[in-house]
Amino acid sequence: ATVLGLEQVGIYDNFFELGGHSIKAMHLIFGIRTELKKNVSLQDVFIAPTIAKLATRLKTDFSTSLTPIEVLPPQPYYEVSNAQKRLWLIEQMTDNPIIYNMHVAYLLEGSVNVEALQNALEAVVFRHESLRTVFTLVAGELKQKILSNIARPLEVIDLTNIAEPMEKARQYYRQEAATPFDLQTGPLFRAKLLTLSAPADDNQPETHIFIINAHHLIFDGWSTNILYQEILELYRGSCQNQAPNLPYLRIQYKDYAAWLNQLLTSDAINPHRDYWLKTLS
Repeated sequence: ATVLGLEQVGIYDNFFELGGHSIKAMHLIFGIRTELKKNVSLQDVFIAPTIAKLATRLKTDFSTSLTPIEVLPPQPYYEVSNAQKRLWLIEQMTDNPIIYNMHVAYLLEGSVNVEALQNALEAVVFRHESLRTVFTLVAGELKQKILSNIARPLEVIDLTNIAEPMEKARQYYRQEAATPFDLQTGPLFRAKLLTLSAPADDNQPETHIFIINAHHLIFDGWSTNILYQEILELYRGSCQNQAPNLPYLRIQYKDYAAWLNQLLTSDAINPHRDYWLKTLS
């Protein structure tokens, strides 16, 4: 139910008919491996798309032999995942450097504590190493590098004195969406707060546009809502001078990338490789 964003799921309800897809299935698999220590695959979810059927399959010997993801020691550069390498290569071959810009805009009505929002952005960037990651070639091999920080990630723009502030905000959004990222120097994450109107009286709320833009090498569609919810929680904590209620992050993406690369060269991957070679042959 959590993966699908639903309050309740019946044991005979079909995962895919309820809105599940391959990405959500991967999150389901990760949860099963983490909580139940069962080494299920994407194939198992497609074959057994209901709780009842998947539970029956889990009764067989699915004990995982996967090693846990370890936290890497500090290094100047880290391995990239195959997915990152693929995206990087595609971008090098295209004439459109903004194809992997992932941008979203939120309309905010009401007073905004700009300092608290700035603090929230700084905190979320510090919390997630991916948001301060850049990419460079080291001896001809693509590597990722974690920057120590990103100074003032939020740009604040006052449009209250503009005749048509909403149209100007649309121009800013289009301009932001069309601005490429420098993958080597970064940052690959940008945020803007556009103030369209200040309250003339108690009956007229302030209006703002909050823009987030990140490169797909460090960000994906699944991350959007997580990032937004964490920014809200960090903003609330900053406004109320309280510690945010967020889970501890034991590992970061660089740790997962190194773990996955090692897995793909181990014997544990052979059954999966054999399955797909047989299926696609």
